[in-house]
Amino acid sequence: MYLTTKPAPWIAPPNRPYFKVSSDSGHTWTPAANLDGGTHGVGGAIAAPMATPATDIQGNFCAIYPSYVTSQNLLPAYYFAKSIDKGATFHYSTVYAAIPAAADTNPKNRYLLLTSPIDSNKAAFLLPSAQSGDPDIVAINSTDGGQTWSSPVRTNDGALANGKAQDMVWGAYNGQGDLVVTWRDRRQSAANGFWNAGYGFYYATSTDNGASFSANNLLSSQFIAFDSVLTQSGNDFMSCAYHGDTLCTLWGDTRNGKMNIYFAKTITSTNTSVEIAVLNDETNFLTLFPNPAENTVSVSVSEALVGNELLVFAATGQKVLSTRLESAVGQINTSDWQKGIYFMKIGSRIQRFVKR
Repeated sequence: MYLTTKPAPWIAPPNRPYFKVSSDSGHTWTPAANLDGGTHGVGGAIAAPMATPATDIQGNFCAIYPSYVTSQNLLPAYYFAKSIDKGATFHYSTVYAAIPAAADTNPKNRYLLLTSPIDSNKAAFLLPSAQSGDPDIVAINSTDGGQTWSSPVRTNDGALANGKAQDMVWGAYNGQGDLVVTWRDRRQSAANGFWNAGYGFYYATSTDNGASFSANNLLSSQFIAFDSVLTQSGNDFMSCAYHGDTLCTLWGDTRNGKMNIYFAKTITSTNTSVEIAVLNDETNFLTLFPNPAENTVSVSVSEALVGNELLVFAATGQKVLSTRLESAVGQINTSDWQKGIYFMKIGSRIQRFVKR
């Protein structure tokens, strides 16, 4: 197992990306070590440089990190590091180097390295790039184990240099080696840039390791108005998994005036949304404590759920309790229940808990 980390953002540069290795399923870890090195150092201009990690199907450790050292490269660059001996030594190559566009710290400009599950020579690097005038999502691919990398390939197919910023990129390979990329997109917004720009979420697929992409398709079910909560740290994210032609995607958006987490299940071969569901809703919550429980479990719900029927099922599906909560906080006696896993349901909310 490999873990990458970075210095805290308030620590002034020079800084370096770090990694740790575990050979016993995470029970013990090596001391933190520097990932960059030699003629591929990070340099002293980048605060908190983060490496995005991956392992290829042979178990080799791979990572990409940012750098700006003019003696190495006149341009800011991303470097690829690969180790076949658990981090004892690394081989490096240049993934991408370009003059950076004007900095905007509001968009989520993360980047992601992915390795193919069927070919150790294939990998893809996803990132926002503003080389065309505004941030687009691009893919850079390798077909020789990271020794060389392609030119950036634009994944979003909206108008070029239209002032609409894309960010929050994520992606995944499926078991057949096909690639999917997901991102936040503002092409439908009347406003440019980040502030006051509404957004949606899109995806595109590739069957040639990111050399070309399908037409873009909408993941989210509606256009979402801008909310200033998006400027706060940790208040939006995206991730996805890809199995066959089934894409499962999670993201955070503010369509209800609050940051909620949404899930979409999409059949990419037909661009059919099987399910779009809100996974957390501050106006409709169910909380249990303690968990695991012994003799009692306390229940806390939103006012919207007060008075609804509360059901508890055993893991076998047997109903063990049916009652109504007359207030936002209640308590259930579990002392006579068998030890095991139970599911509590009220309204559309379900919580799992353990009786010990």
